[in-house]
Amino acid sequence: MVHAREDLACSFESLAVCELNTEVLRPILQARREGKRVDIQYASLSSPEPEYRVIQPHTVVHSAYRWHVRVWCEKNGEFRDFVLSKISESTGITLPATHCANQNEAWNASVTLTLIPAPGLSRAQKAVIAGDYGLKNMQLSIPTRGALVSYVLQQLRVDSSPRERSPEAQQVVVKNRDKVARWLIDAG
Repeated sequence: MVHAREDLACSFESLAVCELNTEVLRPILQARREGKRVDIQYASLSSPEPEYRVIQPHTVVHSAYRWHVRVWCEKNGEFRDFVLSKISESTGITLPATHCANQNEAWNASVTLTLIPAPGLSRAQKAVIAGDYGLKNMQLSIPTRGALVSYVLQQLRVDSSPRERSPEAQQVVVKNRDKVARWLIDAG
């Protein structure tokens, strides 16, 4: 039996995933556990110079290649996702939090994404896609949270915008885009 396992181990390869900085993660998890705020230093594409933020974390999420923390951002006055690798520092845990996961509408919204083969594919091509994605009756229903809709689509490499792409390039599309559009990060 050992040889069979060794044979299998040589047959599988995993993709490298962004490493977590435990010095950043630890205070965020502690603040979440204790229901507190935490001070962080955060940089993004829109604000590349790191700036201090006070956040109230409620959930850590892994999506495809990155780790995010869902938080109440005091600067913006709304729930947002912060990419953990863009947090350069987590400093003091401060006052009690005033916002939590059960107040986050997008987090608590149950959403079902419905994917179908791209309309421009032939019947035979659609059958191939159905097997590839495990479609039942030529569709796949994926339950998720409103806050995670865009991440699910990114992970599946499904373009959420309505722009035209060749069916070979975009093999599956969102059938119920009108119902999930409000949850898309880039509603296009």
